[in-house]
Formats: sequence, structure tokens, C-alpha cells
Amino acid sequence: MKDNSNYLSSSINQLKSRYLNYNEVSLNELRINGFKAYQLIYSIEEKGISLGAITTWILNKNNIYIVSGMSKNENKKSDFLKIKGVFEEITASFKLNN
Repeated sequence: MKDNSNYLSSSINQLKSRYLNYNEVSLNELRINGFKAYQLIYSIEEKGISLGAITTWILNKNNIYIVSGMSKNENKKSDFLKIKGVFEEITASFKLNN
């Protein structure tokens, strides 16, 4: 995809407009198995339930793969942190062919 930054910005804007109380915790560039990726950690509220979420965009030639995970975050910090590592492990195990 030629303009990844516009796609990423558009995706984040959709999250902001879709979810009540969207709060970006971090947005980082990283590499997953040699591929450029962006990982967004954020919290939202859906139907009165607080959720923690992680979304990773993995770039491969003309494709972008999106891996997301969400969990309840009732304690605002600790609930999501208990499972965040599992989501990161799943994303890190993502395999693509060059």
C-alpha cells in the first residue's frame, strides 16, 4: 500500500468516532518478524463497559494485516494489563511470506 500513514490515520479516526471515551495510551512503530508494523494501545467504552484494546497493523508489500484484541478493563488499568501480554504474543507469532 503506497500511503500507509493515511490508512493508519483513517483507521485511528474511525476508532475515535466509533467509540465513546476513546483514549489513546500509546502508538508505536515496531517490526514483527521483519515486517514494519504499528501498534496502538487504547481504551474505550462500549455499552457502559470499559475495555482495553490493542490493534496492530502489519505491513507486507501491498497488504496491511490488522490484528486486534480487547478485554474488559473495569479497574481502568490492571484488568487489561493482565491479558495485554497474551495479545502481544499472538501478534508477534503472526507469520507472513516475503
